[in-house]
Amino acid sequence: MNRKQLYILLVGVFLFTLSELFPAWVYEDENTSVRRSAGYHFRFTPPQLKSPTEMRKIFKLKETDPTQFMWVHRDGIRVLGQRLAILFLTAGAVLICFNRRVLLVYVFGWLCFCLGLGVVALLIFHVFFLLS
Repeated sequence: MNRKQLYILLVGVFLFTLSELFPAWVYEDENTSVRRSAGYHFRFTPPQLKSPTEMRKIFKLKETDPTQFMWVHRDGIRVLGQRLAILFLTAGAVLICFNRRVLLVYVFGWLCFCLGLGVVALLIFHVFFLLS
């Protein structure tokens, strides 16, 4: 393993650890199955539910709609997507930076890297179009 690969691997491990310590959270209305992003918070201190008025604003509900069915939990889709993206991007970058250009390793590295970029694109779609 050369120096560039070691740095890439260390950055990948750092990002993976950071994403596990501060996962994505989501507000969910069990009454309507609507989900809204609650941001990133420390793993062991989830965000609190906001006041009923603020929750109605977040979910664009009427004043008469109930808010007792709302709860907050980790966003499993984003957490899994982040894990896969970091794994594929790190593995792909490490394989691309191989000193000896073995064609199979090089092609597999680019395949992993492109898969990682695809997962990132799906995560962006999930956040901006499905949680907004």
